[in-house]
Amino acid sequence: MKNYLLITAIFLLGISNPITANVISEISTDCNKYDSTPERLDQDLVDGNWIVLRNNQKEKFDFHAMGLVDVIPFATNEGLNKSYIWRVENKDSDQILVITNPGNHEESFYLVKGHCNGIQLNKIDSDESLILEFNTGLPKDEISKIKNNIVGDWITNVDQNVIVHFLFREDGSYTRFLGNNDSKIIEHGFWNVSEDGDYLVFEVTDNKTKTGVFKTKFAKLIPTNNGKLNIKSSLSVAGLESVFEAKEQVYSFNRITP
Repeated sequence: MKNYLLITAIFLLGISNPITANVISEISTDCNKYDSTPERLDQDLVDGNWIVLRNNQKEKFDFHAMGLVDVIPFATNEGLNKSYIWRVENKDSDQILVITNPGNHEESFYLVKGHCNGIQLNKIDSDESLILEFNTGLPKDEISKIKNNIVGDWITNVDQNVIVHFLFREDGSYTRFLGNNDSKIIEHGFWNVSEDGDYLVFEVTDNKTKTGVFKTKFAKLIPTNNGKLNIKSSLSVAGLESVFEAKEQVYSFNRITP
């Protein structure tokens, strides 16, 4: 399954270099021209790892073959997950990306243009324009090394009253324990590392069934060489507001050895 869920606005997209031949069909040497059929554009969007920079914030656009697109903000604060419906149309030899809000059925139309950094989307009847950048990320073996170093038990004290304990398993599942002797919240889900190696990605599942991802969260990985796991995150959890004030900061975890 594709990692990550979706989250935020509907308007826009764009692509970036370097562009690999097996993902982007044909980008002309003319950077303003995107040479591809609607069917190949469909496949490019599904196969690609797309990043948009908007309002100084990065967002990941995850296109699914079933016709849904997930938008994931890379900010570490939590947000509501949303998804939209997408399709590609041909109009007078132009390619149009249509994004539909499933809540109110409002459709937005974007003219697809080539861009030296990827694909430019110009909203029809509007000055809005976004670049969908293709992110190649780190080599797979580098991502595997990062993940291998994270697998295991990690614990830290948020303050005198609250501890956080993560159990990252090799199969990609995780369990988080947060609280104290009087109140404790357990969170289950799946974890991964973003393609650029900069973020821990958490797909939170239903605590009872441990299925049905309903929220995606990010934690910034802070490089360290002292054997600790350092992440920048907000530990805001419903039900524990009275125990501690959740805020985004760097948390340093110590490995629990067997």
